[in-house]
Order: sequence, then C-alpha cells, then structure tokens
Amino acid sequence: MRLFKTKYRDRAGHSKTAPKWYVEFRDQRDITRRLPAFSSKPASEELGKNLDRLVSYHVATAGQTDPALQAWLADLPKALRRRLLEIGLIDSERESMSKPLSEHVADFRKALESKGNTAKHVEATCARISRIFEECRFTFWPQITGTKVQSFLNGLREGEEKLSPQTFNYYLGSLKSFCRWMVKNRRATTSPVSHIDPLNVKTDRRHDRRALSPEEMLWLLSATAQGEPRSNMTGFERAMLYRVAIETGLRANEIRSLTTASFALDTDPPTVTVSAAYSKHRREDVLPIRPALARDLTAYFDGAEKGKTAFAIPSESRVAGMLRGDLAAAREA
Repeated sequence: MRLFKTKYRDRAGHSKTAPKWYVEFRDQRDITRRLPAFSSKPASEELGKNLDRLVSYHVATAGQTDPALQAWLADLPKALRRRLLEIGLIDSERESMSKPLSEHVADFRKALESKGNTAKHVEATCARISRIFEECRFTFWPQITGTKVQSFLNGLREGEEKLSPQTFNYYLGSLKSFCRWMVKNRRATTSPVSHIDPLNVKTDRRHDRRALSPEEMLWLLSATAQGEPRSNMTGFERAMLYRVAIETGLRANEIRSLTTASFALDTDPPTVTVSAAYSKHRREDVLPIRPALARDLTAYFDGAEKGKTAFAIPSESRVAGMLRGDLAAAREA
C-alpha cells in the first residue's frame, strides 16, 4: 500500500498539491489500483490498511468479505463503496448490507407504487416498516433480528397501545413483505423474520363484523331511499349506491371509479366493468348484474352523459360516516 498526493497546475501555471490523499494498492487480481482517500492523512492511512485487509481476506477465502470490516464498509462514502463494488472486492449483496435501511425502504416504496398499489396502502405499509426499524434501532440490514422484532411487537400488544392481533399481523406482514422483496432483488440471501408466525385473530377480536341479513338490507335500502340528503347525496342516490355495492360486492374505491360507460345494461346478461387500475385484483373485472338491477340503473342513468361518474360518492374519510348514519336511521325506523 502506498499513500501519496497528486500535483497539478492551476490556471496561472503554478504547481499545486491536491488537498486529498490517494491510496495505491494491489487488488485480488494483483492489479494496481488508485483510489481517492481523504484530506486527513491518518484517515487515509486507515483506508489503505483496511483495503489491504479486505484484499487479503478476499483472496484467502475465495471471494468472502471480512466480517470485522462490515462496520467500516458501512461508514465508507457511497462513491468509495461503489468503486469497491466495480473492482469486485465486495459483491452487490454486501453493498446492500452497507446501505442504510431507509434507502432500501425508499426503493421498496417505489416498487409498491410501480405495481399499482393505492397510495394509502403504500403509505401504511412503509410507515409500519419504518416504525419497527426506528423503535428497534435497526439502521442496516444485518442488524434486523426476529427476536427484536417479536419483542417489539409483543410490547405493543402488552403496552399502552394494546395492539390487536389483527394489527400485530399487519405490522408483521408489512415487514415480511419488505424482507421478501430484499431477497427477491438479491439484496439479501434470507429473510430474518420468515420464521415468525402471525397471531390467530379469532382468539382476540376487537371489532367483530358480520354481513347484514336479507331483511336488514331491505330495511337499509327502504329507509335510505326515503331519507334526507346526506354527504351531498339524496336518499335515492345513496340507496342505489348501496344496492350496487350489495349486489356486486364491489368496494367503495372500485365503485368510485365507475362511470355510466362502465355499465352494459342492454346485454345478456347485463354487466359492469371495473378497470384494472381500480380493481382489487389489479386486472379488469367484468361482473354480471341481475336484470332487475339493470332495469333500475337504466332509469337511474336516464339522460346522463356517456362516461359521466356513476355515483357521487363522498371522500374516503366520509363514506363510513354516511353509512353509519343511514344504518342508524334504518335501525330507528
């Protein structure tokens, strides 16, 4: 290993010494390499010594990286790590090990968005992952351990938050999804949390849900159709909206995407089409509609422009409140 500074001439032709030191060393293929180091000579000397150690271990182990140098590699400037990756002294997986988890999560977020996931799902997933990393003080991939993750999630269950099994599973599922993505993209070899099992939500349900009975559905539709305007929709509009939801099984965001052109009401059978961008399955869904509903929708859309939004559903944060109000009115009636 040799340490030196280069000289150059300024615009006036005067000889100048570069502020940074350079390290010259022989790599694993016995090729002479020169890398820019630091303005501090001691720091540059340490870089040179560690490069010699990195090369010696790489040669002795047929390509392995000295575990004792892991922390040092993690602290290296990105440009230096990238140069070592190009030389072949560290592999792409080792480079990923030295990359902060926050950067991996940012890349994971882009991957989720590119697959067409909703902004709400992407934000919730990444927020859960980031919280686990922050609370467990994970900064780099090698620091992630199943024991710490399990302890943290159990703490949320037993602490002030009293996390439900379902929410526990949401946190765990988000982290497992991230770890699988790391392995699939060859940023890691194995997932450190693959062995953690989700909880059985049936043992501690906080909010049991059930479907409305046929009689309750009729009460809801009847009371709503005769009800007062709510959330900028008339009672009749809300009743038709609920009827479409009940008979097709479509979710609020899927129905929100529908236009009058989404309905083929004069075909046999009548159908409604949800585009892939809004479908839960991320593919175009064509669903049959009962003839009675098709007739009523034909009258409902009478005079409407082709391609106009089918239902003026309120914002996502207000849909549940609207439905609760109509359920309470139906219950009272």
